[in-house]
Amino acid sequence: MSSSNKKIVAIHQPNYFPWLGFFDKIARSNVFVLLDNVQFPKKGGIWTNRVQILMNGKPHWLTVPVDRSYQGTKLINEVLINNKTNWREKMIKSIQQNYIKSPYFKEFMPIVESLINCSVEYLSEYNIRSIYTLTE
Repeated sequence: MSSSNKKIVAIHQPNYFPWLGFFDKIARSNVFVLLDNVQFPKKGGIWTNRVQILMNGKPHWLTVPVDRSYQGTKLINEVLINNKTNWREKMIKSIQQNYIKSPYFKEFMPIVESLINCSVEYLSEYNIRSIYTLTE
């Protein structure tokens, strides 16, 4: 295969509000695969359902709560979002309070708010919708 026919294929799990390097990976690849048919860890936090932001200059986790009441293992695309708390409202307020003075806040916050308020059942679908929206 000649170098002009080479394709770059990148694969990554659908993270929650991924970092800039994730989007750079998408931009540099000819084919990008969102791998959501791998095991979701039963315990602990991972980037699939949480992201770190700065609050008062210190790292703070924003977490999408997931239902961990299942037995055995689940794939990322089988994990349900736990909507029994008001996590969306709390997350939006945290972002607003900490980034309201940031450049372009008025432009980006409506997009972020609509992504946080997206009402789907599955974590994978939730993350994939956000990734597609942010790459448009």
